This record gives sequence, C-alpha cells and structure tokens, in this order.
Amino acid sequence: MTIDTYSLCPCGSGKKMKFCKCKDSVGELDRVLKMVEGGQMVAALDRLNQILEEHPSAAWALAVRGRLLLDLREYSTLADNAERFVRLQPSNPIALAQKSAAQIFNGDIKQGTETLLQGLNETGQGVDSFVLDVASVLSLAQAQSRWLLTAQMYALLTMSAQGYREQSSANTMEMIHGSPGVNQLLKSPPALRERPDDVEWGERYDEAAGLLTNQRMLLAEPKLESLERQYHNEPAILTGLLLCAVWRGDVERQCELFRKLSACESLDFEERAQMLALSALVDPEERPISVATKVLVYELEDAQQFGVECDAQERFLRVPDELLKSQEESGEVPPRAGYQLLDRELPEGDGLPQAADIPNVVGTAFLFGRQTDRAPRLVVHVTDIYRPQVDELLATFPTLTETVEEVEQSEALLEVVSANMPAMQFNGSRAEAARLEQDVLRERLVERVSKVRLPLTDGKSLDETADDDAMKLQRTAVVRILENYDSLVVIAADSLGALAEHLNVDVLPRLKPSDASVEGIANHDLGRLDVSDADAEMAVYVLQRAKQVSCTPAVLAAADRLIELEPQGDMKQAKLYAYLAKVPLIREPDKAMEVLKEAKAWADANEQPDASILLAMLPQHLISGDGEGFQQCMQELTTKYREDPAVMARLQQMLVQFGLINPDGTPRGAPAPAAAAPASSGLWTPDQGAPPAGPSPAAGQGEGGSKLWVPGMD
Repeated sequence: MTIDTYSLCPCGSGKKMKFCKCKDSVGELDRVLKMVEGGQMVAALDRLNQILEEHPSAAWALAVRGRLLLDLREYSTLADNAERFVRLQPSNPIALAQKSAAQIFNGDIKQGTETLLQGLNETGQGVDSFVLDVASVLSLAQAQSRWLLTAQMYALLTMSAQGYREQSSANTMEMIHGSPGVNQLLKSPPALRERPDDVEWGERYDEAAGLLTNQRMLLAEPKLESLERQYHNEPAILTGLLLCAVWRGDVERQCELFRKLSACESLDFEERAQMLALSALVDPEERPISVATKVLVYELEDAQQFGVECDAQERFLRVPDELLKSQEESGEVPPRAGYQLLDRELPEGDGLPQAADIPNVVGTAFLFGRQTDRAPRLVVHVTDIYRPQVDELLATFPTLTETVEEVEQSEALLEVVSANMPAMQFNGSRAEAARLEQDVLRERLVERVSKVRLPLTDGKSLDETADDDAMKLQRTAVVRILENYDSLVVIAADSLGALAEHLNVDVLPRLKPSDASVEGIANHDLGRLDVSDADAEMAVYVLQRAKQVSCTPAVLAAADRLIELEPQGDMKQAKLYAYLAKVPLIREPDKAMEVLKEAKAWADANEQPDASILLAMLPQHLISGDGEGFQQCMQELTTKYREDPAVMARLQQMLVQFGLINPDGTPRGAPAPAAAAPASSGLWTPDQGAPPAGPSPAAGQGEGGSKLWVPGMD
C-alpha cells in the first residue's frame, strides 16, 4: 500500500502528510499498519518504539502507539505515551484524548472529562474516531458515577458522529433509559433555549450558542458567564451555562443552575417546578430529597441474654439468617441476629392478612457479640420520621440506657416511601405476596410521603407545607419527582394522584398528541399521553419511544391501542409487536399467559409467524410450574422452526439460561459427547429421541438422563 502524502496525517494535527512535521518518518506508516492488520501487535509496538528513537518528533507514531496500547489495555504505558504526545503537541486532540483515556482508567473521571473537553475544543470539522472511542468509554464511566446528564451528552456525541459505528455508547444510553429506577426527568439532556427577540445581548448570545453547538464549550463558557454577570435570571443564558456544566460533569454547578432556572419567573410554574426537581436529581446522592436517618449504637453486657429478650418482644421480628449473609460476604463481621422493629404486633393466624393489618417497619436492629476490640452492641438504623416510635420501643429494654454513638446518614426518598414489608410468613403464593406488598404501598404512600422532612422543603414535612403558598413550588417539585419514577407509577399511580390532591399540588392533565406534535413530547410527558384516538403509526411511534425510556404506562396504553386497532397490510406485524411489548410488564404469570394465548390465536388466524410468541411462553410456563405446557410449547417450536437457525439459536440460549441444557446442547447433568463422535446439529430437543450417546458412565455412577428435564416431570 502506497501512502498518499496528500491525505491527512494520522498524528491528528489536521495537516496533510506532505506539509506536516511528521513527513520525514511517515513513510514507515505502511509497514506498521500491515503488522497491525496481520495481528502482530507486539511487533508493531516494537517497530514504533524504534521509529520514536530515530524520530523523536514523529507524532503519528505516538498516535498509532496510543491506539494499540488502549486496545491492549496497557494503561500505565498509555499514560506515558500521552504525556510525551501532549508535550510534543499540546493542542492535538488525539494526544489529549490519549491523556483523557489514561486518566479515566486511573479512576479520575473528573479530570478525564476536562481533558477530553480540551481535545474537543481543538477539533476541526470532524471528530477523530479515536477521540470518539474515548468519549464512548468516558460516557460509560460517567453513567456508573451517576453523572447521568453528562453521560448522555457524550454518548449522543458519538452516536451522532457521521460514519462512526460503535455500539458501546448505544449500550450506555440503553442502560440509562431502560432503567425504571432512573427518574424520567433525567432521561432527556437539556438543550439550548431560544432567546427572546430584539434583546440587546442577542448577538453575543448567538455567538456563544454557535460555539456550544460545535462542541467548543471551553470557548462558549466565558462568553456566557460574562452575559450572566450583566443580565441576571435570563433563562436562555442560564441554560447555556447549564449545558457547559453538563459537558464538564460538574454536578454541583448543574444543581446551582437548575435552582437559578427554577427562580426565573419568566418561565411557567410547571417548568420552574421541573427545574427545581432536576436540581435535586442531578446530585448523584440526591441530597436535597434525601431523608435523614441515624445509626444508634448501644453497648450491652451480655449479647446472648439480650438476644433472648429481643426474641421475646412481639414487635422485634427476627430477620432470617440468610438475609444477613450480605455483610459476611462484604468482609465485615456479621451480626449474631437481625430484627425488624414494628409499630405494632403481627396479625394472628397464618392466612393471608389484609394490607391494613400489616405493621410498618420503623427501624432495623443488628445484634453483635463481643469482638477483640469492641464490647457487645446493638446497632439500630432508623429514619427521623420513625425515631419517636423506635425510642418508645427500645425503652421497654431496661438494659438499654444511653447510646455510645450516633451517626447521621441519609436514605433515598424512593426507598423510604416504598413498601417496607415485615419478613413475616403466611400461607400464600409469591404472586399473592407481591400483590399484598403493592397494596400496602398504595394504601400508605400518601401518609409516608407527607411525613418526610427534606432539605428541599427547608427541613419541614410536606404536611407542614401543604397550605403554605410560598412552598408550593417545593411541594410540586417533590410530587413531580415521585410521578416520574416508573417503578412507583406502575404500582401506585392512583395514590400519587391522591398525594397531589392532599398536598394541594395541581394534577397534570392528559395530553392529546397530533401527528405534528407527538415527536416534540418530552420523555417525562410520555406517561400523560392519551392515545385512545391515535392511528396505528402514532401508536407504534409512542410504543417504541416509551420502550426506549422504560415508561410503562405509555407502553401499555400504546400496546392496547394497537391491539384494538387491528392494523392491516405492512402494519399488521405491529399488533404482534404490541402483544410482545406488553407481556414483560404484566406482573402476574397467569395474566401474562392469557395475553400470549390471545396473541397466538391472532397470529394463527392471520397467518403470522408465532415463534416469538412461543419463545415468550416458555419462561411463563416455568414460572407457573407448568411442565406439561412447557413440553408442548417446546414440541411446537421445534416442529415448526427446526430449519430456522435464528429461532433455534434463541431457543438454545434460553434453555441454557434456564439451566436446563449445557451450552453444547446436551441436557444438564448428561455426560458430554465422546471426543471422536461426529458433530451433531447442536441443539437437542425432546422430539429428537435420545440425545447423542456419550461415553459409558464409570462404575458406580448412574447413567446420564436421556430426556430434557422440566418442572412437572417426575
């Protein structure tokens, strides 16, 4: 391969090879690239080292060497390479990206973000693929640090780059958007806001906005700061500064700017409440909406005797020992016993109780024996809202006097308001237990939320602020936060409506989208869409978007609309898609199976392929313990789709995940096929008779099973 000296130099300077300082050594590039293409990574690195000894200013060699070191995960050597590269060309985006990568893998995400921003600031028309590679890695690291808006910015940078095809950024976005525990308000990164017409600062703002659009954040930020000093509380200027803070990964600054936006009276009230909610959510620890908790430590004379007293106390419910193993696995000394502290005694009898009869768990206590350097002790965890009840309960133990230690901590709002069921036993199924837990959450959500005291509400309980017009913005922000947790909405949507009414917070109206407006609907508003009159195309669009961001109410509404519509022609498959989107969101196996049976009947009647339906039925049969149904479903799958490699591969993957077969297709527990045996078709299924013969079992061992075992078989 002949090097074209009029192509851009791989060093990243932006110059053509003929005019770059690398021109004296770049002739070696062809030889190095052939080594890399041939998989000779070590030889290529050796040759690059020789080139750098002969040509210390060969920046292209440092660029290629850095890529290889990153691929080989030699991060310490990468750091040295980047340091040399940056000294040689301080403004080279590839050199700065190498330095950023070294910082990221050294655990310094903050500095890695800052360094990559410098590289983006120096980038010309197109962003080099190596810079995008580092941005993709950085996005994942930011997501793991819960810098969620920042992570999405860098992921979108790589996903929107022309000609760049790399999956990890899409995976990061899917991880964030697909999590029901991530608030919907955090699933839409902020965008530039249009400035008002005919303002004297318009030209200066437009210049800064143009720099932001082209990833020149470091140049845009001082211009926006200058504007903000001169023109206070302008939403467009504050939003521009917010974008700079997001790109920097500066969560403290993001919190501050969201708070400033919430104070802009030129914005409507709901948008201000949303800004205030985001000021709490962007904090990785969510401190403005965290509930104060305490760890109380009491010293004991005799841990064994105190344990006997705890077991005798009706409102001390012993936690099963297996739930205490997490502390042992984490390397800490495990407690002798753990207890849930209840606000009243458990209901009598072993039948399924009513939700109203379930006591609240007001705290947890762990009993530790004597250790080398510590006396026996009782460690109690309690949120401030339940402290009076816990103190009253502990007062029944005469040996507990004063605490020897009190540690202040905090707990996430979502965890505090979620159902906290006692570890009680009763006769009933798992499905009944799940329904009972959901009933408890629904019945007590208003009371629990109303009691909590939050920094966002100046330490007051929401009940105390319910009639205070001056605190309506804060109350509304808290309610909007809870309304945008998908994991809460799917269980307690009606209770959230009752909470809004109780706290004098406006209930948001349903939205009727049109073809023109539906694409402009924000992610956090998808759950409010009324698609009862939507056509098939709009319903499909809403369903796809709602699935991407894990908005369960919108998924179910759009799926039901598609099922109702009976789409025709090319849209017919959309109905099958709707059934399959709906099933994983149904919590009760029997209801999920009803939907799948309806889907299969429709597919059969309309001559549509039903492989995806049959595959979805398999786990439902296992969950419900229906061995016969599982076997029948397997039989139909392997009969209809034996010649379809994609279906068979998916089936084999599922059976391996279920633990029913080995990766080679043999039943779990069966002997492996003999080494000399001819290759089989891979997947063994019950309709094929006995599996391929393996070696004879050793004396004294039972023979391997010849059938696939599933629940329900003897």
